[in-house]
Amino acid sequence: MLVDHGRLPRPDWQGSLIVFTGIHPPGSLGVVHLLCTRISDLFNEVKTAHFSVLVGTEYDPDTREPLHVELLTPLHRLEDN
Repeated sequence: MLVDHGRLPRPDWQGSLIVFTGIHPPGSLGVVHLLCTRISDLFNEVKTAHFSVLVGTEYDPDTREPLHVELLTPLHRLEDN
């Protein structure tokens, strides 16, 4: 399961929002799991910068809960306009 997620600027440039774009809900649960368990690691790497990353999630087909979540790409810092 692949999900792209990142911290992006709001359209009015008055803050940020987090976007999850995935094919199935278990991928989005994987991103939530990643944020809940590795938020300190993410913050240490990107601080408050806008970023994008591809996340892989293996999940239990019966419960659809994440079993293993990993970053598939490096955190990509986005240029602010």
